[in-house]
Amino acid sequence: GGSLRVEVLDENGAVIPGYGKAGCLPLTGDHTAQTVTWRKTDASEGSATLPKSKGSIRLRFHVTNASLYSFNFK
Repeated sequence: GGSLRVEVLDENGAVIPGYGKAGCLPLTGDHTAQTVTWRKTDASEGSATLPKSKGSIRLRFHVTNASLYSFNFK
């Protein structure tokens, strides 16, 4: 019954448009490798591409009745 969602923030801590909690498709289940995706604004399929940023980005994890043991991205 748990889930995890991710927000992508700019270096000032503001959510990057299109990469907020509401647009993130929730990760569920007991898995060792899943890809985070966000809803596209112009299509129904999700996108795993991180936004381009002039500076650093931050990730904010929203975990509900679940555990996050590790993460990585390429």
